[in-house]
Amino acid sequence: MESSVGADDSTGNTPNNVKFVSASGGTGGDSQADWGDGTEDIDAITDAEATLKVSFGHTSSVVTTDAIFYAYDGTTPATAPTDIDVQAFEVGDTNFTEAEGSGSALALDDNTTAETHDYYIGVSCSPASVGEKTAFAFRIELTYS
Repeated sequence: MESSVGADDSTGNTPNNVKFVSASGGTGGDSQADWGDGTEDIDAITDAEATLKVSFGHTSSVVTTDAIFYAYDGTTPATAPTDIDVQAFEVGDTNFTEAEGSGSALALDDNTTAETHDYYIGVSCSPASVGEKTAFAFRIELTYS
């Protein structure tokens, strides 16, 4: 992982592996995952246990709306990654979203006025075939005012 100034920020900040287990096998139909403690409903995950923390900062207080997160082929936002199954959720959600391409993106909560907005996202990616996967990237989009 690199920061906006090109420095390697990954030392000691290894993303947490959140393994998809079930779309609806948990309590009340919740999705389930394993992030190191065994199989649990995803609404039990904490911010610190999420795979990604995405921070949107601004020089003044703004409101963010219509934020979405998804994986795509790295070229065309509407195109799902090639041969990779991607499941994602925002901390606090009860179910995974198959976030493959902009048309099936994970909707993120709107944030009230602040200079920094943090999104905590659990992500599980599984290969659908054997071999190297090169057509793959994550994207987040939002509106702010």
